[in-house]
Amino acid sequence: MTEQSEKKVTSYDIKTALSIYCYKDFFMTEVKSGSTWFDQKDMKILDGMAIVKSWVHPCIKGFEVKVSRSDFLGDPKWYTYFPLVNEFYMVCPEKMIERSEIPTTCGLLWYRPKSKTFLMKQKATYGGGQPTADMLMYIIMNKLDADRIPFLSNKAEEIREYLRCKEDKKHIGYILATTMAKRVSDLEEKLHDYESLESDAKRVRSVLDAIDKVLKKHGTTYWSSWNDSGRAEEIDELLTREYPKELDAVARGLHEALAAVEELRKVSK
Repeated sequence: MTEQSEKKVTSYDIKTALSIYCYKDFFMTEVKSGSTWFDQKDMKILDGMAIVKSWVHPCIKGFEVKVSRSDFLGDPKWYTYFPLVNEFYMVCPEKMIERSEIPTTCGLLWYRPKSKTFLMKQKATYGGGQPTADMLMYIIMNKLDADRIPFLSNKAEEIREYLRCKEDKKHIGYILATTMAKRVSDLEEKLHDYESLESDAKRVRSVLDAIDKVLKKHGTTYWSSWNDSGRAEEIDELLTREYPKELDAVARGLHEALAAVEELRKVSK
């Protein structure tokens, strides 16, 4: 395999496939052998680790991912990872590393990019290696999540809790449905009242418009819909008059004419 074809596969691709390959296990990536604050000199970092969830057949697997020949040939420290796990695997793109290039106790997984699966070329030998106390503490501090609700101790408790929650949800759903139905009914009633008020307002507006036309016809102030405060006074004044308002203007004109005639008479004498 050439260096150019090796670049087509990344470490991320292989780690993603490993997480699927180890789906039954507790799988982690970039697992350190301890705290970076106190153990930097002898720090070891496994590209991947899978803890088999079994008391009968416990097993801790370590994975070293290599995506280029130069990285594989130039990094001999992966040998030092063996004591930290029960089984150790070298993982690489298909045909990049041969079995003859690794110890017989070391497993070899070939990654096939087209199918995103692995071919077991060499099964790792189960050994007596174990994570150190510092490494386990690192896993607990950095890789584990706290329990979340619900906190259940066994399957029977889980079933009982499920049934209780189901009944509670049913009761809550009934309450919500009843409350929402009442709310909808109240809103519909308010909408009906609003529509009735709107209809009444339109009728009143129509009557007022007709009154305004009559007031304008008789020479009174024409009140707009934005200024209705003087309409009643105008109507009251109009209805209490003994004679038409126009006669006032005629009387003033006659008075002025008589005054003018009187002045002419004085001048002629």
